[in-house]
Amino acid sequence: MLRASACGKYLVRTLVDDSGGGNQRVMRRQTWVQRLSTILSLGLPIVGAVISQNILNVVDTAMVGSLGDSALAAVGLGALVFFVASSSGIGLSSGVQSMVARRWGQGRSRDLAEPLNGAVLIALSWGLPMGAMMVMSAGDIFAVLSPDEEVAQLGSAYFRARGPCIAAMGVNFAFRGYWNAIGKPTIYLNTILLTHVSNICLNGVFIYGWLGFPPMGTFGAGLASCIATYIGSIAYIVLRFRWVAPDEMVLVVPKGSTLLTLLRLLVPSCVHKVSFSLGLATFFWIITQLGTREAAATHVINNLTLIVVLPGLAFGQAAGTLAGQALGRKELEEATRWGVEVAGVAMGMLLVVAPALIAYADVIVGFFIKDPLTRALGVTLLRCYCLGIPFEVMGLVFQNALAGTGSPGLVLRVSLVLQWCLFLPLAYWLGMVCSASLLTLWLAQIAYRVLQSFILANLWLRGTWREVRLE
Repeated sequence: MLRASACGKYLVRTLVDDSGGGNQRVMRRQTWVQRLSTILSLGLPIVGAVISQNILNVVDTAMVGSLGDSALAAVGLGALVFFVASSSGIGLSSGVQSMVARRWGQGRSRDLAEPLNGAVLIALSWGLPMGAMMVMSAGDIFAVLSPDEEVAQLGSAYFRARGPCIAAMGVNFAFRGYWNAIGKPTIYLNTILLTHVSNICLNGVFIYGWLGFPPMGTFGAGLASCIATYIGSIAYIVLRFRWVAPDEMVLVVPKGSTLLTLLRLLVPSCVHKVSFSLGLATFFWIITQLGTREAAATHVINNLTLIVVLPGLAFGQAAGTLAGQALGRKELEEATRWGVEVAGVAMGMLLVVAPALIAYADVIVGFFIKDPLTRALGVTLLRCYCLGIPFEVMGLVFQNALAGTGSPGLVLRVSLVLQWCLFLPLAYWLGMVCSASLLTLWLAQIAYRVLQSFILANLWLRGTWREVRLE
């Protein structure tokens, strides 16, 4: 478990020098202000980007929600299956970030493009055939996943339309890791905002038939997301050639050793993302067996809570960059301090947000769910989830910091054991054998994620991740 004294040790060192007098304390306090400014200047643009991603999911949910509970449940299930199929590309982001941040800290600006180019090559190699497989197998997948024939039909239509953008998703993840690693997350933020604005406009065109197009329902929602993803990829490539680090070789061909290191980082990260997303899909499947109302409420609350907890992911990426650059400079203790301080900042933000969510849960949920019974269920879920949000955010910071400094294997082992050996068997037993309520399943999920957060925090403090070599 996380030892409070160990966390306190790193935090106190940034505020007060044990051996100093008043002037030294002022100097330390100013240093903390500077460090906080560094954390916020790097973390807040990433927060904006990841929140905008989930705001887009919420907008999609609101736009599809007018089509009814079946369409809402179908898009929720389709989005989860798409996340499973595309989540291996997320590992490209942490792999690129690990290698580029370390090289940046070592002053090797000439070699920054090599990991990025290797990741783009990998993304295209697996993304194009994966997208084709998604389109061809959509009907069979959803026939198995949903007992409701209408939900299965609407979900497979969404899945077929969105599938061809798998390769573009991988390319975008690679660029995300690159921009974050060199401390320029605003480029990532601006590009993702362009993608989202495009998606919202295209939603109106393809879902409802704006500008004279035929309304396509859930198929239109998937098509809009697909086209917007490719718009983002094009923007990333254009911006990459407009911004070049000093002495950097942009068109360098990745060496075999670089590709092997990238794959070594990529494989456990991909397995973790796929495993975690499969676990989410499995949990959602268990909930769909309880009924369409439960599935619709869960989809809405999942999107809402992701908006709140994903700052933990964003600040975790910031921690990975700061710690990775410190490791490149061989400042091992500094790398550990960055992780602890970033986690403290992220938790502090969520301690402010959670009470507001609890107070206004009915208003927030009511914006997305019109059915009174479904809305009441969603309000209860949201209020319960707020109790564990600060701890889950702490875990997300350390999880992404570990992956971003080259130790995705540690994260994978913790996730596999807790999710597949503990939580999912318990959820299946509660939901399918004991016929437990949705609230009981939700509380079990909160407990599992809080436990995982404390384990990841303890792994960060132990510091074995600092010994990982990246070439």
